[in-house]
Amino acid sequence: MKIPLLILYILISTLSLHSQSTMVIDEMDRIKSDYSQDEFKAIFERFSPDMKGFLPEEKTTEFFSGLKMSLGNIRESEWIANRQGFDVFKTMFDNGVFDFLLAVDSKSRIVGLSVQPHVEHTKSNESIVLDLPLNEEWFVFWGGDTREQNYHIDHPGQTGAYDMVIVDENGSTFKGDPTKNENYYAFGKELLSPCQAEVWMTVDGVRDNVPGIMNPMMALGNCVVLKTKEGHFIYIAHLKQNSVKVKQGDIVNSGDLLGLCGNSGNSSEAHLHIHVQDRAMGDDAQGIKCGFKRVRVNDSDLEKSFPVKGDKIAPSN
Repeated sequence: MKIPLLILYILISTLSLHSQSTMVIDEMDRIKSDYSQDEFKAIFERFSPDMKGFLPEEKTTEFFSGLKMSLGNIRESEWIANRQGFDVFKTMFDNGVFDFLLAVDSKSRIVGLSVQPHVEHTKSNESIVLDLPLNEEWFVFWGGDTREQNYHIDHPGQTGAYDMVIVDENGSTFKGDPTKNENYYAFGKELLSPCQAEVWMTVDGVRDNVPGIMNPMMALGNCVVLKTKEGHFIYIAHLKQNSVKVKQGDIVNSGDLLGLCGNSGNSSEAHLHIHVQDRAMGDDAQGIKCGFKRVRVNDSDLEKSFPVKGDKIAPSN
């Protein structure tokens, strides 16, 4: 059976660290209703102007008509993940289960969609403990094993990921003008290698975002990817433009400077993103739970810790 496939670029200018929202879920419900009644023009009318230019009404009708002819009606749909700005709905059609990827802007206009075969992912039970790649106390903004603690768990390769920021005594991540990167406490801070490894990949030329405006088309932004001797791949992302201090093929030791914290890629403000996966890249990569050794978590010195959202973590003295 030939399945029509549509992938459109995301044209959103502003997203949050977790883009699942009531607006996206409500829009998916409207699409299901219109699709069941062959009201494809109604879906088109909710496109953003750029989407309407990219996919005119005639082509929109052609796409959804072909989809319905191949897959039949939608029986049910469930939100399962966010992938690089798209909210992903596991969708049961009459003729199979597919992923319906959807993105809307702040005005609830459709700015991207895709229908792809659904692939079930099995969560790895493997874990790894690293040295903390930081010199001072940071705050775990996302981290843990539940969706409430860590939105990354719905992305198969990032199930053990962390997003960390620096906060002051009032819980703020910045002082002064929030539109300037240099006013964020994490911006420009040193990021260190968490183990001995080979530098597998670097990116260094992506511009830092204006805070609040993200770049989902270059999701990792500036980054360093390390390959360990065990074959694990450690992603350290969203570094400051032109700050990466290592190059592909280098061998780094724990504590070596990799670069500076920035706000590049799919990032709304300066922060550290780190995760470990079992292969270099691809939709079949599996995330590996990551912890840190010899750390101070919430004022307690620990030999090993798997911190969660809300924890403060620093190297132990």
